[in-house]
Amino acid sequence: MEKIKLNLGCGNDIKKGWINVDKEDFGQEVMCDLNKKPYPFDDNSAEVILMQDVIEHLKSPKLGLKEIYRIASDGCTLVIRTPHPKSPNWKKDKEHISPIYPEFLQKFDVFPCDVVYYHCQKGLFHYWNQLAVIRVKK
Repeated sequence: MEKIKLNLGCGNDIKKGWINVDKEDFGQEVMCDLNKKPYPFDDNSAEVILMQDVIEHLKSPKLGLKEIYRIASDGCTLVIRTPHPKSPNWKKDKEHISPIYPEFLQKFDVFPCDVVYYHCQKGLFHYWNQLAVIRVKK
């Protein structure tokens, strides 16, 4: 089976060579509400999963991530970018419903994995975005 690359919660950031997924119509390949399970992908089918500015929109990030684990193949790279809960970006969007604190990403224990990279962008007066790169183990 050929492995896929998923761009979950893509919005208008449509990536060529990826399966772009969003609940709104942006001309992507798949329309899917990530708060509803199961996601329309086979077990162990993804080699890369991008969640850029999406996890904070999930009603239950841990349940969504368990669904991600089902889809991810062994060695899958999961990239999560999310605003820090103290970021001005967090406060701007009323659809941000699940704050993701640094400890959650740094000590990621939702499923077997290695956190290979974590960074929190800080400015002079604010926290901004967090970025985690996680390698899935099965």
